[in-house]
Amino acid sequence: MIRIIVEAEQIAGEHLTLTSQQAHYLFRVMRAGSGTSFEAIVSGDKIFRCVSTKDELVAKCMDMRMVSVKSGLFLAQALLKKDLFSQIVTRGTEAGISRFYPLVTDRTIVRQISDTKWRRWHAIAKEATEQSQRVRVPEISQLISLQDLVGVKIPCKVMLDPHGRNIWDWVNARPKDPRFECLLVVGPEGGFSESERQQMIGHGFEAISLGSHVYRAENAGVIAAALLETWQDSTERARRGYIAYPQLAKDGDDF
Repeated sequence: MIRIIVEAEQIAGEHLTLTSQQAHYLFRVMRAGSGTSFEAIVSGDKIFRCVSTKDELVAKCMDMRMVSVKSGLFLAQALLKKDLFSQIVTRGTEAGISRFYPLVTDRTIVRQISDTKWRRWHAIAKEATEQSQRVRVPEISQLISLQDLVGVKIPCKVMLDPHGRNIWDWVNARPKDPRFECLLVVGPEGGFSESERQQMIGHGFEAISLGSHVYRAENAGVIAAALLETWQDSTERARRGYIAYPQLAKDGDDF
């Protein structure tokens, strides 16, 4: 089903007032017509089931349900050349990241971001949320230094390091926590300096790796985030009593 992100003030009673951009997306991009059902998401709060009408700027809301938002997975990514951060926002949103920290480190080449680029990242995050069927648009912080980042109060803090503990060994050793929150830090193309590594370790960061292979800086954090999101989803399903794998069929049973 089509999903769009809306603001709470767009909904009054049973009516949703669409912006011209939202109407264009529904009726021109997605080829919706009058009577098409879609979902309108108030980020991290509510989902409304709506039906389009002949008036393309007004839809009717049929029902509403509250959404359950899992604990946060935060990615601090050193800025990269060629605005590769845009790709990180797109893929990271799909992977379940709830907040991005654009980061400046010793070896970062790009050291500032314009207001225009920051707003563009927000638009990209919104579009990726709709496309990936998620219910919360991730936040994007202002540019942050490593010195300020290490002081962020998050229970679990890890950095990607080729010499760190394998990520699967690390997650399998962790207690199952339904309120899991984790800050994942990824360096630039040249990696972290030794002084930065020691600074993070001194502030309680653990070093984890993606195994023996080397990944591009714009891909490594998203891959790690997807693994952590999958692990957390598996933990949540187990907590609720889901069976992870079906029982093997007995002799004579139909497959």
